[in-house]
Amino acid sequence: MVIPPGAAERIAVSAPFAKGCRRAAVASSDFMFGMGRMYEAYSPEEAAPRIFRTLEEARAWLEL
Repeated sequence: MVIPPGAAERIAVSAPFAKGCRRAAVASSDFMFGMGRMYEAYSPEEAAPRIFRTLEEARAWLEL
């Protein structure tokens, strides 16, 4: 998979979710975890999703 330079940043700053909403994603591979962490790093702080390696970690952070 080829990711164009700057693509993660452009997608992240668009912040398509409402401020204050908690979002979590579970990465199925090291590659996806790395891409998710890039997205997380580029996202505005109030809209940043959190990326996790396990469903249990994500649920705990979401308080589910």
